[in-house]
Amino acid sequence: MKKLITITSLILVAHLGQGQDCNYFDPVHGVYAELDVFFGIDTRFNGAPDSLFMDIYKPVGDDNEARPVIFWYYGGGFSGGNRQEMATFCQLYASRGFVAVAADYRLGFETPLLVSYPYAYDPNELVRANYRAMQDAKGAIRFMKLRAAQDSTDVNNFFAGGFSAGGFTALAAGFWDLASEKPVSCGAIGPANNNIPASPRPDLGPVEGHLYVGEADATLKGIVNIFGGMVDTTLISDNTGPAVYMYHQSTDPIVFCGHKQAYWNIPLGVPNGYPWVHGSCDLEDRFLFMGYTPDQLEFYEHPGNEHAVHDVNLIDSLSARFVERLICTDISTSVTGEETVELAVYPNPFSNSFWLSPKGLPSGIARLELINTAGQVLLDSPVNIEQPGSPIEIQAAAALPTGLYFIRISLGSKIYFTKILKS
Repeated sequence: MKKLITITSLILVAHLGQGQDCNYFDPVHGVYAELDVFFGIDTRFNGAPDSLFMDIYKPVGDDNEARPVIFWYYGGGFSGGNRQEMATFCQLYASRGFVAVAADYRLGFETPLLVSYPYAYDPNELVRANYRAMQDAKGAIRFMKLRAAQDSTDVNNFFAGGFSAGGFTALAAGFWDLASEKPVSCGAIGPANNNIPASPRPDLGPVEGHLYVGEADATLKGIVNIFGGMVDTTLISDNTGPAVYMYHQSTDPIVFCGHKQAYWNIPLGVPNGYPWVHGSCDLEDRFLFMGYTPDQLEFYEHPGNEHAVHDVNLIDSLSARFVERLICTDISTSVTGEETVELAVYPNPFSNSFWLSPKGLPSGIARLELINTAGQVLLDSPVNIEQPGSPIEIQAAAALPTGLYFIRISLGSKIYFTKILKS
């Protein structure tokens, strides 16, 4: 069954932001593409120079002078793939009002003697490949912030998303930000003895990379991770980082949802040269442990065994609504009391109706509101909270579009706030 997104929530006061005209979901704009934009050169794993380019997709026909920016990074195990694979996603997001970017990152790593990809010489190689990709992503982010006036973008609304290795790249760009977090394996280490002469493995340089450092920052407001992961969860050191949407199948054979070596279910010894990595299930535990709140984190775990998305339209809708909400709403988390309440709703995502579990709520007649990401109240109904509480069925309109909604319950002088997904 689908994982319930059951939310433990403090007593919150929600301020829903920019109003009903904030729409970054509906594809209502034409699209103009600026292709093959050069943004830098850096050194590949084998010492050769690599020229890096990006494709920039912009909405046509809007007068927004503060457009959000989203980067989409392709997968391919850090050995294959190309930015053109993300053209469809970038066109879709540009039609929604974003400036959408598909950017290169350096590919390749050392393999064993006489063996090619996906085999790796040792686990250090994939950590180094992820590190190089992260450096390039940070350079691309700074490059786009430096040309914000040219593209009419808002430097405070930058996002990154990616699939598989692209998810690793987006997460690393968002959370790998301190010099102290540089892995030993990304400094100068012993050569890969797979060639004659042996292949040197020099220091890869600073976490921030080599492109436009000091000219702009590389911070992100949000990340969309589609069956990617991280090599080190301690990079999530508090709850002040980017908001995160994640999707993963529970027994993904390439990047396990929990904690296993990459390619763990591929035969012939492929995993032996790969590091242990943390998939989205492990990351969810870390985010929650570090204090991420429901408005900062959404995770959809599908009970499947593919390195793929089971329903592209659904996951695009949910992740797009998540990003839209980060742009369009300001949800404060000012606590009005020390009490913690389990405000659970299920099924989540719901279809025509859902159930509210009133555990922890005081008894009385409460006001329940269902609110969309633009701040519109779509359902306003009294509910009777009884003690001991039994689940209460809430009927919602079947015609509601797929996406994220907020539930606000007013009871006496207190407001209880959580969210729910419509499938």
